[in-house]
Parts: sequence; structure tokens; C-alpha cells
Amino acid sequence: MPNLAETHQNGASFCVMKLSGQLECFCGDIEKLVARYQEEFDLDDATLIGGLQMYSCLMSLQALGYLLEDEDEDEDDEEEDYSV
Repeated sequence: MPNLAETHQNGASFCVMKLSGQLECFCGDIEKLVARYQEEFDLDDATLIGGLQMYSCLMSLQALGYLLEDEDEDEDDEEEDYSV
């Protein structure tokens, strides 16, 4: 089991997949998903790559905290837009 690491917590012992194994699974799932979309939909490679790139940028912005919105602020904006 090269992709598993044994972890001990509160006296319990369990196995956790190592980061390399998690990344391998993630990449394998993306590969399968892209192949499925190529078969089921009329999307060319450039469109799929563009979609993946857009999602990559979105995840990066979220990780940096640029896309966090304050829910209370959104409610205030809605009230102002519809007041008479």
C-alpha cells in the first residue's frame, strides 16, 4: 500500500491516502470526465480546455479570497435596488 499512510488519533489507528495518491485519483477522475464529455457532447478540445482553464482561474481566485461575498451586504444592495 504505497499510497497509504497510517495515522494515529485519540488512540485509534486508521489509514489515510497520501497526497500523491490523492492527486493520482483526482487526475484520473478528470481524465475520465473529459473523455466522457468528448463522447457525449459536441465539444472540441479547445472548448474543453477553455472550460478547465476558467474553472482553474475561479478556484485560484476563491483560494486567494477574492470571491468572498458578505451575505448581509448583498441583502442591503437588494433592498436599495427595489425601494421606492
